[in-house]
Amino acid sequence: MALGILGKAQVSYVCGWNGYNYGNMKVVYLKHSHFKYYLNVNDSIYLYNLNGSLYKSFNIPGPPAQYYSVSYVSEGLFDNDTMHVEYAVCNGDTLNRNLKIYKENISTVYSQNNAQLGAFSFPAPASLVTGPIFSSDSGTFMLVTTITNNITGEQCYRLGGSFPCLSSCYGYGVGSLGVENQDPGNGGSFAMYPNPATTYTDIYYTLPDDANKGQITLTDLTGKQIKSFTVDKRFTHLHLSTTDVAAGTYIYQLSANGNFITAKKLVVVK
Repeated sequence: MALGILGKAQVSYVCGWNGYNYGNMKVVYLKHSHFKYYLNVNDSIYLYNLNGSLYKSFNIPGPPAQYYSVSYVSEGLFDNDTMHVEYAVCNGDTLNRNLKIYKENISTVYSQNNAQLGAFSFPAPASLVTGPIFSSDSGTFMLVTTITNNITGEQCYRLGGSFPCLSSCYGYGVGSLGVENQDPGNGGSFAMYPNPATTYTDIYYTLPDDANKGQITLTDLTGKQIKSFTVDKRFTHLHLSTTDVAAGTYIYQLSANGNFITAKKLVVVK
C-alpha cells in the first residue's frame, strides 16, 4: 500500500533549507513577481523561486541582530513602485520599538521611533478588520501604534499602493494576497502589466456579476486571432508568456455571455 501511494507521486519534494536559526521559511505573494519562499537570516532577507533557486537577497539596514519582526514583504503596497521589494521592520526591545519601511535598495519609505504596526486587541469581534494594513473602497490604510512615556497613541496612514489579493480558492480569501482588483463594479474590467511586454504580461480581469466564465482573445491589428483563453471567477488574472509572440501591437478583448465587454492594446517588444 505504501509503495502504491509513493508511486502516484501525490507528494513530491521540491526544496528545503537547514541550519538557519532566525525564523521559519514562509511564502509571500508579490504583486507582479508572484509566489516566493521567504527567509530572514542574519539580518538579511532571502527570496527564492518555487523551484528553490535564489530570486534575490538584500540586507536590512540598521544595527545588526536587533530586529523584532519583519512583515509585509511586498511589491507596490506602500507606494506604486513594483520594481523593488518593500517590507516593514520593527526593531528594538519591548519598550523601545522603532518602525521602519524599507525598499530592497535600502531607501526608506517610512520611519518613526517609539512605534510599531498597530492591530486591534484580541479577541476581536468578527466584524472588525484585525490586520494593521487593510484595503477598502477608499484606499489602502496602515495603523501605527505609538508609545511615548507609557502613553499609547494610534495613527492612521493612507498608503500609496494597494494590497494584492488572490481569489479565495487559494485559501486566503479575496483581499488578502495576490493581484489587485481593477474595478469592483459589476460591468467587468480589464488591465495589463507590464505593457509593453517583453517575455510576459499579466492580464487582470473582473467578469460581470452575471457571468461565470469569459473569453480573453488576442488579435493582431487586422483582426486575426493569435491566442484565446477561457477564464472564470476563480482567478482574477491570466499570466501569459509573450516569448512566442512577434514584436508588434496587438488587441486583447474580454467578452462574456457572448457579449463584448472591453479591449486593451498590448505592445510586445523584443
